[in-house]
Amino acid sequence: MSTSAIGIFSEPCRLPALEFPKASSSNLQPSASRFSVITYTAYERSWSYLGKIVLVFRHSLMATAKNVQLMTLASKDFSKEIVNFAVHIKLLSIVGVPISLGDLATTVKKILSGLFARDAEAVVLAGMSFTIISADIIDSVTTFFNAASVLLTGGVIELFSAMGLPLAVIMSTTGIVSRTIQIAKSINLYRNINNEICESKALDRQLMKTFLENTLMITEELKGLSTIPMDRLSQKQKERLAHLKDKNKAAILRTAPADAAKDLGTLMEILGNDSEGSIISDEDQSKILRLFQNIQNHLLKSVKANAAGIFANLLVLTALILFSFSATTPAAPFVLLATAIAVRLAVVIYQNQKIEPIIK
Repeated sequence: MSTSAIGIFSEPCRLPALEFPKASSSNLQPSASRFSVITYTAYERSWSYLGKIVLVFRHSLMATAKNVQLMTLASKDFSKEIVNFAVHIKLLSIVGVPISLGDLATTVKKILSGLFARDAEAVVLAGMSFTIISADIIDSVTTFFNAASVLLTGGVIELFSAMGLPLAVIMSTTGIVSRTIQIAKSINLYRNINNEICESKALDRQLMKTFLENTLMITEELKGLSTIPMDRLSQKQKERLAHLKDKNKAAILRTAPADAAKDLGTLMEILGNDSEGSIISDEDQSKILRLFQNIQNHLLKSVKANAAGIFANLLVLTALILFSFSATTPAAPFVLLATAIAVRLAVVIYQNQKIEPIIK
């Protein structure tokens, strides 16, 4: 994968592809439960596309209606029809609320887990997600009721209208901070892999395990409890082990994307399967380096997506500033908003796009 678009990375480790069979999980869930999960996932993914397409269309309509030159060539009734149609589209804002409520519940659990574990970083990052999701829910609900009010009574609810600007500012600024932190973490891990793994002349097994344990934030307590058979653990030790694993998993996902974290876990398994000798065989070195290339590709993908997300949020903030200046072209803010949502749509498509992995 080329890194020219980023400009801050060196190239990932280059090795030929090697494929492994992927284990099937089709029998892990009951049919009814699996169907419910699939249905909700399909709904969530569909709206991640359709919701943004609707917003791009809506803002484009408003940009057209506010285009003075274009509207002088058309009748006043045409402009009113466009605005009225855009108001009807606003009613669709309520469709995404159930998804956001589900995300909010998950985020609350992360905050509580972070508080219980006394993990300040987890609480802060989950708190930012909570802020963004909450603001988005309030914005969607108020947009729906304002649109309904316009269609039913001809007027907006002033309180809801006044809330629109601060909610948008909160979501955009918090999103920029959150994505900047994620980019910094991805860059740091990418560079650590280059410096400690890819540039090494020989891979020492113990040094590799130490690197992975530090990256995966595996504590001595977690290592010690994990080596004890489950039937020999006391109930208190089992609870402690479960707690440490949950805390560890959360910490890993804050450091790396889920796909990268999965490959890091696979690396740990490979190194743990054979502890004899400190020097890794050529065959194992090839497998390990291929996995690290996978991880670097996932990190690159994450950085690019987050950078595009920051750009979209900056476009939104620029549009909000233009809204406050009456001297500006009326259509300009809506053009910027449509562009910002189009960028977010492109990010979703990019994130869902399957980049062929080196190890499957």
